[in-house]
Amino acid sequence: MLLSKTFFPLLSLFPAFSHAAVIHARDTTPIYKGVNLGGWLVAEPWITPGIFDSAIDWNIPGSTNLAKDEWTLCTTLGKAGCQALLSNHWDTFISIDDFFEIRDVGLTHVRIPVGYWAFEVREGEPYVQGQLAYLDRALGWARQTGIKVLLDLHGAPGGQNGYDNSGQMGALNWCTPENIQRTLDILEMFATRYAGAGSAFKDVVVGFFILNESNSADPRINQLMDFNTRAYNLINTISSGTVRIIMDDSNLPADEWRNHLNQITGDNLSIDTHPYGFFGRGVSEQTGASLPDAVLVQQDCAKYDGLRALEDGGRRGVIIGEFSGMLTECAQHLIGYGVAVASELEPYCVSLKQGPLENLTPEKKERLRKHLHAQMYAFSKAQGWFFWTWKTQNGTPEWELRALIRAGLFPKGPDFKPVAPFPS
Repeated sequence: MLLSKTFFPLLSLFPAFSHAAVIHARDTTPIYKGVNLGGWLVAEPWITPGIFDSAIDWNIPGSTNLAKDEWTLCTTLGKAGCQALLSNHWDTFISIDDFFEIRDVGLTHVRIPVGYWAFEVREGEPYVQGQLAYLDRALGWARQTGIKVLLDLHGAPGGQNGYDNSGQMGALNWCTPENIQRTLDILEMFATRYAGAGSAFKDVVVGFFILNESNSADPRINQLMDFNTRAYNLINTISSGTVRIIMDDSNLPADEWRNHLNQITGDNLSIDTHPYGFFGRGVSEQTGASLPDAVLVQQDCAKYDGLRALEDGGRRGVIIGEFSGMLTECAQHLIGYGVAVASELEPYCVSLKQGPLENLTPEKKERLRKHLHAQMYAFSKAQGWFFWTWKTQNGTPEWELRALIRAGLFPKGPDFKPVAPFPS
């Protein structure tokens, strides 16, 4: 059954506006210094493993977990069980205290991932709803604490990248006319609720990431760019040009963006990129665990140099929508629930899989500090950045900004300037 939704007809033309004047009036800094609230409204096994452990029947010896993502979690538990589990998680994982701490450490923005199923669930889809009430509450907290919010469509119908963080691991069926149109319809609901003329949140929501980590494999590029253009036009019209609209770089070179998006002239367009760097590597393939300090820092400091071309001579901004302290794939369930890391990484992964940051050796803490400070040297050249993520259930040292700031390993706010010396 298709849940009810409201359709708002839109003009196909861009509205006339001066975006620079409007956006600066609503957003007091041109640089976004932020953090993702990952694993909250879109569940991810490595961020909140306890949710997925709940799907195991511990009364059956040798029982294995069939829940690898939110789709299979709800399939395994059923609608009622999944609703109860996730509603409690949405209610408790992020609180107003998090927003106060985010503000107090000097961060100015949060990026909040949301799945398409928060707006619409069709017959045959196991997802449950209720996320938007908690998102609305969080936007109230953001207003109360002075934090601005950018919203992110993290999972699209059919699956845009095949990752568990899109809702359904292995699904890569987004690029069909039906799913693309459905995604646009959902973006319309998303933008109307949070940035439309009658929205109660126009003072808080300052941007939309239109689709997270979209796959660009040929022959999808033309379809992807057509979707990006239509989505930009859609949100721009709904918001009267008062929000920043951010497109995922989809691992495409700058020339592709220049060739396909030269018709978009508004100055509220940015490109999102996620320069993690160490996925899919064992020690023998030069992970952060095996690189000499000097080489690691040199590579980190140069990270933005290769991204600058996405600015297209200043025509658009570049936002680091996700980055972390990741040096390896050590974090428990990071590459999939129950998936083991490369065997040669196991000795290095001690205390990095999960647990408090305090369990790291002084040597690992110092290496992590250098890695973070060098990246911040690079990303301070971008229009803004968002660390992934704010916190995790069991502690994940390379990925939990709250813990990294508390431990003094991340540059201090409000300017977040890196501290030398780095290795020469």
